[in-house]
Amino acid sequence: MKRARIRLSKLLMLACCALAAAGCTGSETGNPSPAKLQLGLQSSDDSIASELETPGAIHVEQLWLSVESIGLLGCAANADETAINPSPLSGDLAQGVPAGSVPPGEYCGARLRLVPGNFAAPAGLPVLPASLAMQGTRADGVPFAVLSAAALDVTLPGAAFSVSERDQLLLAFDVSGWLRANVLDAAMLVNGTALLDGREHPVLTATFEAQLTVSLHQDENGNGAVDAAEAPLAGFH
Repeated sequence: MKRARIRLSKLLMLACCALAAAGCTGSETGNPSPAKLQLGLQSSDDSIASELETPGAIHVEQLWLSVESIGLLGCAANADETAINPSPLSGDLAQGVPAGSVPPGEYCGARLRLVPGNFAAPAGLPVLPASLAMQGTRADGVPFAVLSAAALDVTLPGAAFSVSERDQLLLAFDVSGWLRANVLDAAMLVNGTALLDGREHPVLTATFEAQLTVSLHQDENGNGAVDAAEAPLAGFH
């Protein structure tokens, strides 16, 4: 009888430990994985510019942004904006930049604000701050750089879309849209680099800034790129 009680006590202790462990680690239902937003590049017209080397086109090798805020817009007229990045962020979009977590829900657009910042700019570019720094090679083989200190507020309108747990969203900046209309023709050749530096002379980059093209997508396969089947949820151009 005594041995039976001891065995029963041991079984109860093991059961309690198992339940405690489950409570500590959590279940899939109790601790869901939030949706994630990443910043990246795309090209809607590879004949103008691309993040890949394309004969006869501008090759964008790096695109650095200084982002103050990203938010998703609710669908109701009085809906609050849902902030995505808890603090300002910067990085090279050619490498992909994680922006933050997205709460599940229904949204009808996005908002983005770029501000000048002292991010780690590509080597060889003039001293920052800047809100944007783009570097690459023109179609004629000449290296180029674009620097802007403009504060850019962009609202991306869209139809209603839903975000679920574990979704992956991509905010994609279209390099061919930004560089259309031969915008680099106004660049000045400085030490062998075609340079558009709007920080001291804003008129030089006014057209470039006005051509900002960005769209929000469901990144269905999580590859950090806009695939043909991934239509925009919201966009600005």
